[in-house]
Amino acid sequence: MFYIVVAVMTIMNPAPAISDLGCDVWPSVDIVCLNETESEIMTGLTVASVADAQAVTAILLERGCQTVIVTLGAQGAVFATKAQPEAIHVPTTSVQAVDTTVCAC
Repeated sequence: MFYIVVAVMTIMNPAPAISDLGCDVWPSVDIVCLNETESEIMTGLTVASVADAQAVTAILLERGCQTVIVTLGAQGAVFATKAQPEAIHVPTTSVQAVDTTVCAC
């Protein structure tokens, strides 16, 4: 019997987030990208600062994710990886929105 092994990168955007996601899911997630609300639902931590988001990255890395990105709106984002577990804050710059509509062509 022959088996073919295919390596597939998994990216998870947990929207809508659920609090009781099984522990067996996390090791299968290569990249998880979530916002403050989703972070709170999935970890139980309130995310109101960069430091809070850094704590979320530590929890999700511990659960088995390879890369964690927490978006913080106007505060930017925080990310960490298994290889670089110390979370890094990436600030954003202010922009003036010209048009927020989406083309549905």
